[in-house]
Amino acid sequence: MHQIFRNILKYHIAIFISLFAVTCAAQNTLDGRAVTIPEAEADRQSAFVAAESERLLGHYDKAIELFKKFTYDNPDNAAAWYNMSRAYFAQNDLGNALDAVAKAVALDSENEWYRIFQADIYEKNGRVADAIGIYESLSKQFPQTLEFLDHLAYLQVLSGDPQAGLRTIDKIEKTYGIKEETSMEKHLIYVGMGEDKKAASELEKLANAYPARLEFRHRLAQFYETIGDGDNARKVYEDILKIDPNDKVARLAAVQKGKNSSDADYIASLKPLFADPKISIDAKVKEVLPYFPKLDAGADAALTENLLELAQAMEIAHSSDPKAWSLSGDLFYHANRLSEALERYQKCIALNPTVFSVWDNTLDILHAQKRWDDMLRIAEQAMDAFPNQPGGYYY
Repeated sequence: MHQIFRNILKYHIAIFISLFAVTCAAQNTLDGRAVTIPEAEADRQSAFVAAESERLLGHYDKAIELFKKFTYDNPDNAAAWYNMSRAYFAQNDLGNALDAVAKAVALDSENEWYRIFQADIYEKNGRVADAIGIYESLSKQFPQTLEFLDHLAYLQVLSGDPQAGLRTIDKIEKTYGIKEETSMEKHLIYVGMGEDKKAASELEKLANAYPARLEFRHRLAQFYETIGDGDNARKVYEDILKIDPNDKVARLAAVQKGKNSSDADYIASLKPLFADPKISIDAKVKEVLPYFPKLDAGADAALTENLLELAQAMEIAHSSDPKAWSLSGDLFYHANRLSEALERYQKCIALNPTVFSVWDNTLDILHAQKRWDDMLRIAEQAMDAFPNQPGGYYY
C-alpha cells in the first residue's frame, strides 16, 4: 500500500515538474521572438522544484537540506522559506518551523497563507496570544472571510477570554445574521461561564429566527430541563404545540398534573401517549423516573396499577426495543411484582445482553425465589459477559 502511494505521489510530482518545464519552455518565446532564459535562472528553478519534490515525497530531511542550500543562495525567496517551514513542521520541529515561516512572512506579508500557517504553528506551540494577533490582523484585512473571525473567536475562548470570543461572534452575526453555528457557539460559551439565562437566551433567539425549525425549540426545552427549570421547559413545549399540535414529544412533556388531581390520575392520563409508538422511549422514561421512590415507599394501589399499565402500554408500542422491557421490568421490580419483572428482564436480555443492571436484578429475583439452579446458570453467564463486575460473582 505504501509503495502504491509513493508511486502515485511520484507520478503527480512528475506531472508538476513537466508542467514547470513546459512553462519555462513557453517563456522562450515572446511575440514570436526567441527568448533565452539565463542558465542561472533555470538552475534556480530546478533547485526549487527538487527541494519541493522531496518535501512532497515525505523526505523531510532531504527537503530541508535542499531548501537550506536554496535559501542560502536565494534569501529573498518567500516561497522557499514557507515550504522549508512546512518540512520542519512535518517533523514537529516547531522552533525551526517558526523561524522559517517568519522569514516568509517578512518577505511577503500580504500572503495570507503564510500568516495562517504561522498562526497554526503558534497555536500548536502554545503561543495562543500570538496566533490571536495574526487572526485579528487577517479578520481586519479580510472582513468578509467568516473563517478568520470564527477561528479568532475560538482562540479567544481558548486563551481564557470568553467575552472577547462573544464579541467576535457578535461581529459575525452582524454580517451574516443569526445562524445555528454561531448561536450554538455562544450558547456553549455561556454554559461554560455558568450563565444559564444567557445560554437559554441564545437558544431562544435561534428558535425565533427559524420558527419552522422546531428542533431548535426542542433544544431550548431540553436545556431548561437540564438545568432543572421545568416551568420554562413546559412553556416551550406548549409553544411547540401551538405550531404543531401533533408533536409527540411536546404532547407528553406539556401534560400537567391538575391542582386537585392525584398522582394516580396524572399517570392514568399519560396512557394514550405511552401507547403511541411515535413518542420516544427516552421521553417516557423521563416521565416515570420520579415515581420509583414512591413505589419503593409503598405507593397506593391506584398509582401502582396505573404505572404498571403504562409499562404494558410501552411493551406493545415498543416491543422490539430493549429499553421498553428494561423500564417495564424496573417498574414491576420496584412494585415487588418479581415474577412479572423477571419475565420482562429476560426479554430485555434476549434483545440486548449488554446492560449489567438488568442481569443484576434478574439474579436478585432468582435469589429471592430460591431458584438456585437458574441463579447459578445466569450468574455464570453474567461472569462471562461482565468479568469486571463483582456482582456476578456474589451469586
